[in-house]
Amino acid sequence: NKHNLNSFASPTPTVDEDRVYVAWSAPEEYSLRAFSHDGQELWHADLGPFESQHSCGTSPVIFEDLIILGNDQDGPSSLTAVDRNTGKVVWNVPRKNTNVAYSTPCVYQPDGEAPELIFNSNAHGITAINPADGATIWEVGSCFDKRSVSSPVIAGGKIFGSCGSGGGGNYVVAVTPGSQRDP
Repeated sequence: NKHNLNSFASPTPTVDEDRVYVAWSAPEEYSLRAFSHDGQELWHADLGPFESQHSCGTSPVIFEDLIILGNDQDGPSSLTAVDRNTGKVVWNVPRKNTNVAYSTPCVYQPDGEAPELIFNSNAHGITAINPADGATIWEVGSCFDKRSVSSPVIAGGKIFGSCGSGGGGNYVVAVTPGSQRDP
């Protein structure tokens, strides 16, 4: 049974040597919070309202001095990075919205190039962004026709993503990083 104050979609906290970072949503506020290891709240970033059937499920990720959080939802959507020491927004990139995404991004490190952060969503497909500024590096935007719940997986030179719904029609796609670019 699920808890009355939670949904079936729940983000996983992420942690570093100094803090625990937690994403949480209610219809009126999608928040990112940092706590000390003894439970004291250190900062709170309000990312605006959150619209979805099941609440948020995307977990925050640490990249260098940033906490990056996907905010692909049924309402106004974005990707956001905050300074992990202060909670101040470093960048916020608006996104199309069609269906909420519960996919936590992963870091892809191309040989001899800068790292890329990989996101899955119905509205954008599989997207690589520059974690320093949120700019899109490449995107395969037409690969999902349902919401994306699973996180991207990198294996054998491919990036795998999936979509689906409780009613079926689930599937997996594989793309070669950077090989396809949709407008």
